[in-house]
Amino acid sequence: MLRSILAVALTLVLLVSSAFAEEIKATFVKYENKELTVKVDGAEKKFKVADDAITKVKDKEMPADKMLSNPKLKEGTSLILVVDKDVVKEVKRVGKKKN
Repeated sequence: MLRSILAVALTLVLLVSSAFAEEIKATFVKYENKELTVKVDGAEKKFKVADDAITKVKDKEMPADKMLSNPKLKEGTSLILVVDKDVVKEVKRVGKKKN
C-alpha cells in the first residue's frame, strides 16, 4: 500500500515538474563547456545544458552533448529546446522535409 502511494506521488511530481518546461524555437550559434548559445527572435541567448539532457536522432535517444559538440552541426541550424529554469533538458533538431 505504501509503495503504491509513493509511486503515485512520484509520478505526480514528475508530471508537475515537466509541466513547467517550455519549448523554445532557436537557431544554433555555438556550443562549448556545456553552454549553448542560440538566437531566439534575433537576440543571442545562452543556456546551460543539463548533464542528462537528451536528443533523438533517427528514433534513437542519445546525450544532447554528443549532438551539440558534433562539428557537422553548423551555425544557423534550427533547433527546438526544451528548457526548464534556463537549463536545457532536451534538444530537437528541426530537419528539412523530404519530398
